[in-house]
Amino acid sequence: MNKCINFGIVCLSCFLCCNLHSQTQDSTGVQMIESNLFEYGEPVTSSEVNFKNLFRNFSHYVKNSKDIDLLSYKYICVIKNRKQAKDFVKKNIYPNALGWSYTTISETGKPSEIIIETSSTIGTNKSELDKIIKTLAEEYIQVNYEVYLIKFTCLLKTYEYYVFVDPETKKVVTKGNIFGVSFSVPISN
Repeated sequence: MNKCINFGIVCLSCFLCCNLHSQTQDSTGVQMIESNLFEYGEPVTSSEVNFKNLFRNFSHYVKNSKDIDLLSYKYICVIKNRKQAKDFVKKNIYPNALGWSYTTISETGKPSEIIIETSSTIGTNKSELDKIIKTLAEEYIQVNYEVYLIKFTCLLKTYEYYVFVDPETKKVVTKGNIFGVSFSVPISN
């Protein structure tokens, strides 16, 4: 009986792991899953698992990971109101903040490689930044979301970056998140 229960738990875990991510096929028919650096790996059963996955996945899937050193992460607080959400987003997005974009390189049957391209500044005017901040704080970050801080270095400068986690789903808000890029991985990985 105990072996049947354990087998059932293993089957359920495999089902959830493969089905919580969107599945696709590459041009040769290899089954691929679409995931992100926070969710790929250990099943996300707590907020902290996102960060363990990020730190583990970063050097494997980010081709230029040697240019960006992830130093640490820590829990900060729970968002109590919209103003606090906006204040934290402003700490990530401000004039002369680190700018970034992504390139994802896919090779048939292999995991995608991510390149996080950084620039010395976001390069957007203040009114555009205010719109981005307002949208993120009002549409994607909710009261009661958890706030974590990731410390990293890039371009020989240390940065502190705030990340938001939905306490119910335990998933990180990836919109407007420097580390929130999606990528494809063969299911057999």
